[in-house]
Amino acid sequence: MPLVMRQSTIFVKPGKRQEVEKLFDAFEENAAKQKGYIMGFRYTMPEQPDVLAHIDLWSGPEVLSSSVIQDHVMVLRSQLLNLSDKEKNAEKQYVVHRTTKNFPKPAIQ
Repeated sequence: MPLVMRQSTIFVKPGKRQEVEKLFDAFEENAAKQKGYIMGFRYTMPEQPDVLAHIDLWSGPEVLSSSVIQDHVMVLRSQLLNLSDKEKNAEKQYVVHRTTKNFPKPAIQ
């Protein structure tokens, strides 16, 4: 089964960055407990400090799909949308076809 990567880019409303960071913390804490979650990281672009992005890697599309429809996650997503520019936000999924030879093998639970 191919790995799946999700990239989320959030355009934070002015003055709401701390609240968005806390929601990202909650997302990441929840994801880390999910079956099939491998790893994730958050990043920013120096030229756009109010844009936060997150990439997470999953063992397959089914586990990613089941993680996003949980009630807890849907509530977090709703709160996140209220603190950001819904029109600019983006979420994309990619299938990972190949990794470097030194990439750790995912611990699929």
